Order: sequence, then C-alpha cells, then structure tokens
Amino acid sequence: MGTQIQVQQPMDALVTTWLRFAACLGIVAAAAPQLCHSADVISDKTGLSGNWICLVLLAIATSLPELVTGASAVTLTGSVDIVVGDALGSCVFNLLILAVADFAQRGESMYRRVGLAMCRRPASASC
Repeated sequence: MGTQIQVQQPMDALVTTWLRFAACLGIVAAAAPQLCHSADVISDKTGLSGNWICLVLLAIATSLPELVTGASAVTLTGSVDIVVGDALGSCVFNLLILAVADFAQRGESMYRRVGLAMCRRPASASC
C-alpha cells in the first residue's frame, strides 16, 4: 500500500464533507425511482424483457457509482482499501436487502416465486 498522509482538518471542513456526502446520497436516492421508471419504459418501448433490462442495463447503471468511487479513490488518494471496502460493502448490503425483503414477504419465499428463470436462460433468450 502507498504511503498515506494524514491531514488534520478543521471541524468546519469535516462538517462540510459530511454535508456533501449527505447531498450526494440524497441525489442517488432521488434518482433511483426515475432510473427504475426509465428502465421500465425502455423495456416497454423496445420489447426487451424486464429480466434483460435489470440484468444488464440497471446493473451497469447501479454499478457506476462503485466504479467512479474506486477509480477516484485509487487515482486521487491511492487508497486501495477504499476500493475493496466499497466493492465488498456494496455486495454485502445488496445481500442484506435481499434477505430483509425475503423475510418481509408473507407466505412463500420471493426466491421460490421468482425461481431461477432469470439465471436459467441466457440474456439473449429473454428478449
């Protein structure tokens, strides 16, 4: 790992950093419903299946923040640990969302309801 320089920041800079972080988080949260709506419209207008849109287009769109964060962390600060933490943290959080959603389902598991249809056929077959 590269040498990291610890810079003491005044409290104002720390508060500003937290506020910028919260603003970015708010932008991502506000954009998510529009992203899902746009994916649905693309699916309807192009005739591509929702499975394909989710597996390819939404996966790319939702992975871009991790890609940009990783590239920025390495190029700007040399912090490889941030890249690894971001990638692993994203995977763990996504699995947590699935576990909570499945637990919250009434009756049959959402995994049984969805089945392995998305994984059994290639993306080109679901168009």
